[in-house]
Amino acid sequence: MKQFGITLVFIVPLIWPLVAKAQPLDGVINGFTQAYADVTIGLSEAGRLSEILTQEGVYVEEGQVLLSLDKRQEELSVKRQSFLVRQTNEIEYARKRVAILKEQFLSAERLFKDANALSEEEYQSKHLEYLQAQSELAVLVTNKKLEKIEQELAEEKLARRVLRAPVSGVVARLAKKVGESVQAHEELVRLVDTKRGRFVGNTEFQLGRQLVVGQMVCLKVSGMDRAIPARVDFLSPTVDVASGLMEVKAEFTNSMSEINLGLAADLLLNANTCSQS
Repeated sequence: MKQFGITLVFIVPLIWPLVAKAQPLDGVINGFTQAYADVTIGLSEAGRLSEILTQEGVYVEEGQVLLSLDKRQEELSVKRQSFLVRQTNEIEYARKRVAILKEQFLSAERLFKDANALSEEEYQSKHLEYLQAQSELAVLVTNKKLEKIEQELAEEKLARRVLRAPVSGVVARLAKKVGESVQAHEELVRLVDTKRGRFVGNTEFQLGRQLVVGQMVCLKVSGMDRAIPARVDFLSPTVDVASGLMEVKAEFTNSMSEINLGLAADLLLNANTCSQS
């Protein structure tokens, strides 16, 4: 009897995890869909809106120019600084002068120290002339570096007059028209990434803790006959004290824009549901 009891103690723990692992996750989390990216953007500079290069309803790529303020003055500033940076004649002349004076100084040094054929005053004069030429060259080089910095500052100021798309998406709203005044940080364009969607829902902790980031699940959107695959990309590290619920988010593809984002949806934990629908 003692041997039989000991055998049961060891067999049950080994069998139970295998049975539990074979059971697929099951459960439903209610929530809604939204665009993966929905941003409203503006410019850090004030001015007059000079051109709009897109329109509402058009899909734009990340980095694409959407609109710009009047930038004639900034363009001229960049042009001026670029011209100054390209002017290197003074530096080239100064370098040649330093090279010549260096040879003259070394020659004078040999005459003064070895042959005693040059006075100390003449030797010191050549030395000072050489040092002065080096100093003038260093000033020119420093000024050229400052000119390059001024050019970069001018280019940065020009770039601030142009609004580019921070993400790819559809232009959902244009708030201004050409010729209108724009204030700094005023909302000008709303961009919505409709090619990727996100499910957002809240569930009880006991159900949410079964999920892991990166896990594949299924999404049943209101009005759709079939469920689509989604990937869990966020699990709230905290639980709401009042409701006892935790937030869950999952990303899904909407490249054909077949889903009207904003609709209610159910997240199905059993990934096999997608293939069965």
